[in-house]
Parts: sequence; structure tokens; C-alpha cells
Amino acid sequence: MGAFEGKAGLLVIDRLLPAGSTINEFHIGELSLNRRGLYTLGVHCVLAQYYSINPMNIGSNLMQAKQLLNHGVVVAQMGDRQNAFECFDRVLQLAPDYAKGYNNRGLSRYNLGDYQEAIADFDRAITLNPEYVRSYYNRGNTYRKLKQWNQALADFERVIQLDPESAKGYLSRGAVYWELQHDSEALQDFNRAIELNPELAAAYNNRGLVYAAQNEVFKALADFNYALALNPQFAQAYYNRGDYLMKLGDYPGAAEDYRQALNANLLSIRAISKSK
Repeated sequence: MGAFEGKAGLLVIDRLLPAGSTINEFHIGELSLNRRGLYTLGVHCVLAQYYSINPMNIGSNLMQAKQLLNHGVVVAQMGDRQNAFECFDRVLQLAPDYAKGYNNRGLSRYNLGDYQEAIADFDRAITLNPEYVRSYYNRGNTYRKLKQWNQALADFERVIQLDPESAKGYLSRGAVYWELQHDSEALQDFNRAIELNPELAAAYNNRGLVYAAQNEVFKALADFNYALALNPQFAQAYYNRGDYLMKLGDYPGAAEDYRQALNANLLSIRAISKSK
């Protein structure tokens, strides 16, 4: 979903991706859009009990907090959301002013559906580090989840200001513009995202929706096709292409895309189940 900070150096783990989202660098989603909305979708942190707070040695506490944060990232990668939260909560007991701890606990809260609490954690991370790009990105996606578009837009604009080469920053801002029905601005942002990262499948999917809305048939289909070439398990792109083929009267093609979308979703559900 957004940007868990830390190194998962203890285990080598395959990424397990929910449909329409990514755990790449631990960012909250890739904002894969549907027709005017967003496509939404262990291991216990037993080591936490062995980390003790030493009020006389702040440096030792911070070192332990960094170690435990890395354990928490491993737990999060394994899909154990509750225990990842407990790891990051313990990190902040050890180091109450550790911005990465608040960012990661905020992501855990997001994953548990505690969106307002997640925003509070991202707020605290940003207060501690006003140039913390990942926390602006994650908070923006949390506002997006709550359909608080103006707040989300402000955060994504801050991401782009701090990191002008952020393809996902443009992708995310474009997604908000799409929700606000500012299609020309959305198209510009999706184009920029593709310029910065030509392999960002969600950007092609999203741009395809804009082209579809503009009745640019060949451009829309080309973008959906390319999104699926980049990610053959991209369920939302199958749904979107299927919807567009249905509109064009290609009912067999639409039916096949819906079937592929269902298969991609089932594969994702199985992968998530195996991680728990």
C-alpha cells in the first residue's frame, strides 16, 4: 500500500499483491481507477517483548527501535497486519520521536481500516520531518480513501514539489483530478507519470479511462492492452477494457475480459490467504 520504511533483511519474501495494488516500496496502492471510483480492494512479532526501554540510554533505545522496525517490515510483508501494527507501536514506545515509526504505524493502521488514526500518525511523521515525501504520499492516499479530494490533492502536490521525478506522485494526483472530473489535468498527469516510468501499468490503465471518456477508441484500447502486457494479472485493467468493449458492442471480448479479471482476483485472494 504506501511506504513502509526499513529493511526486510531477515527473510527473502516474494511480494503478494492484492488486486489493483502494489507493495512495491510499500506505498499505499497504485491508484488503479475504475469508471469514476477507485478499485479497492503469519508471523507474530514475538521479538517485541524482548526489547526493553532504557530511560537512561536514548541511543540504545533508538538502535533497538530501528531493529524492531525492520522486524515489523518483515511481518508486514508476510501479511500479518495486526502484529505488524504491534511491532511499530512498540517501536514508538522505544523512540517516541522516530518519524519512520509513525509512518509505518500509520500504514499498519491504514491496512487495518483505521483511517483517521492513520492520518494522525502521518501528521506526526510530517511534523517530525516536514520533507518526508513518503508520509505525504501515504496521507494523500488515506485522504483519497476517505474521498477527501482537496486534502489528497494538496498532499500529492507536496509530493511532486519535494520529488519532481515521482511518477507515483503524478499518477496519484492524476487519479484525484479524475475523481474531480478534471479530465484534461488528469491526462497531463498520467502522461507525465508514463514519461517518468514507462513501465507503470496503472498509469496506462488510468490514461485509458480518460481516452475512453473522450471517445478515443484506439488510444483507450492501446493503453488497456499495454497495461495488461506490463501486468498480466491486472484485474482492474481487464474490468476496464471489458467495460469499454461492452460499450463498443464486442460482447464476446468483454465476457473474456471479465473472466480474466475474475481469475486475477482469485489468484490474488489465494496468495493473500497463503500469507496469513
